[in-house]
Amino acid sequence: MKKILTLLVFCVVILASCSDETTEEPADAPDADEQEERVTEEGDTDAIDEPRGEVYHFSGQSLVTDDFTIEITDHAVLQPGEGNNHSDEPILEFWFDVTVDEEATEVEINPNSAWIMSFEAVQDNDPNAVNELDVGVLPDEEHLDSQMQTIKPGGTVSSSISYEMTDDETPVTLTAIENIVTGEELGSHDFPIQ
Repeated sequence: MKKILTLLVFCVVILASCSDETTEEPADAPDADEQEERVTEEGDTDAIDEPRGEVYHFSGQSLVTDDFTIEITDHAVLQPGEGNNHSDEPILEFWFDVTVDEEATEVEINPNSAWIMSFEAVQDNDPNAVNELDVGVLPDEEHLDSQMQTIKPGGTVSSSISYEMTDDETPVTLTAIENIVTGEELGSHDFPIQ
């Protein structure tokens, strides 16, 4: 229920920021050939308006979106009784940093809502249904305060998150989506758990 409420709040914020933007292109917009490269007076070339799939992506370690970047710094699997005292099933933990783009001034972003809005974790061990994993307990007490801190434009805040797995053999596929409104996939990566 908590995840659904977080998703709803995020949707409202995204929709509100989208309604302020116009979709008209300026009359002096460069054509496709001009958008590929721009040569500055010093002779340097800068990429302009890269194709969307190259700008926003998930490499398995870092997720780049319009407003923020998530960098996975570590992950671990904890078995019940072996550092995992909260679950009878193994848990997969991720530690990560969220950096907000310097120009992202209209949306408030905190580490854990950025993660939850961006990733789905699936353990494909059910032949009949998609087995999307539930978010578990916060794996690192150091992030009790930082997990919900609003990140300033240009700032970086660290946090962690865990998922309750349903077996201790099947890899977990982490899939990044652009946002919950469009659901467009930006990439996925399998994390072995043994």
